[in-house]
Amino acid sequence: MTDIQFNEQQAEAISHREGPMVVLSVAGSGKTLVLTERIIRLIENGVNPSRLLAITFAKKAVLEIQSRIKKRLNGSGSKALVCTFHSLGFRILKSEDPETIGFRLVHDAEQEEVVSEAMKMVDSEHDPPDLMRKISLAKNDLVSPQDLEASKKEENQQLAKVYRAYELLKRRARLLDFDDLLYLPYRLLTSNEDILEHYQRRFQHILIDEFQDSSRVMVEMVRLLSRSHRNIWVAGDDDQTIHGFRGARSDIFISFAKDYGDGKTITMSHNYRSTGNIIEAANHLIHRNKKRVPKQMVTDNEDGPEVLVLQGENETGEADIIAKTILELSNQGYHFGEMAILARLYRIMPLIEGALIRKGIPYNSFAEFFYDRQDIRTAIAVMRHLLAGGSGASLNQEFLSAIRDDLYAPHEILTLKSAFSIAFAYTMRLRQKTFLDE
Repeated sequence: MTDIQFNEQQAEAISHREGPMVVLSVAGSGKTLVLTERIIRLIENGVNPSRLLAITFAKKAVLEIQSRIKKRLNGSGSKALVCTFHSLGFRILKSEDPETIGFRLVHDAEQEEVVSEAMKMVDSEHDPPDLMRKISLAKNDLVSPQDLEASKKEENQQLAKVYRAYELLKRRARLLDFDDLLYLPYRLLTSNEDILEHYQRRFQHILIDEFQDSSRVMVEMVRLLSRSHRNIWVAGDDDQTIHGFRGARSDIFISFAKDYGDGKTITMSHNYRSTGNIIEAANHLIHRNKKRVPKQMVTDNEDGPEVLVLQGENETGEADIIAKTILELSNQGYHFGEMAILARLYRIMPLIEGALIRKGIPYNSFAEFFYDRQDIRTAIAVMRHLLAGGSGASLNQEFLSAIRDDLYAPHEILTLKSAFSIAFAYTMRLRQKTFLDE
């Protein structure tokens, strides 16, 4: 047994017996903990662990759930399958589709090359990354090249040509893209009743975390797998949908309630993570969302500091305000390591990093953003040395002088453009020199 005291809504979600259930769970309400506890409760009540399927969207969450189950049940729940949607799809393909044996998953750069080659085959002059995105959305929405060809829109018919050529080139090279791990298993389940029945018998209880981020292909796959027993339990919050770029829809819970009319819905509205002022600000913003299930977050936590809204004239202005605010907090006694910056869009991170660098603020990032790359840092060091009197201690001065003399006369005054040219040449030649030295 666990020492955790669950509130009334959490306890109801955990103890639900059979049939469909929707757990609308606001941020910080403990939905992953509740899902894990429900798995444990089902096993303790006699459900065979191998008949349980739990799906979440992050590998970290998978490992967390698996660890909790193992610790609580002393390893007896290890046969419960806890995985991501794509991992489930890969398992099905590997076990049931001999045609995909020997295929490998294509990486992003290679996928763009295949799309570009497909465009040449059909004389398309569109942007390859944009077509990659559209093909991905089509697969997540279960749209085939034939479906697009039947459209009366010229844009869809052109996309269909590239889509079809892209699939042909992938088959020739024995490649699968990330979306194939969902699209192909779904097609397999709909075309082979024996395989479908096998997985319906195997997974008698299906639990899904972060359901709001499910695309149509994910929802339809779950519908197929749960059709015979309808023991489908989903948790999530439509206000937290972040995978719209992959086909997730904010109205997914409304659609689910219509599809499973006899299902039970409960709302876990208690936030245990945030302060009262943060909850109030979030509620004020969230209630403006369209196509949402009405809910209101509550908390017993203290109000905490007020939420400040800082607005710049543009994205560069916002980045400068962030850097300025961090310096002000530092002057008040806060350490840089106690601060974090979250950005909704990847493309503004270089602007924020640039502002931090200009203000001399040290930082770490959880991904290789623009200014984290070694070649970019080297180029910046060169430009600082040439234009701003930087020490250039980390630079190969003899190598740099040779490049400067090669590109510009000694008497020429360096401009930003010429300094950039030297920095670029230095970085590229240094990379080539390092490669040859190795």
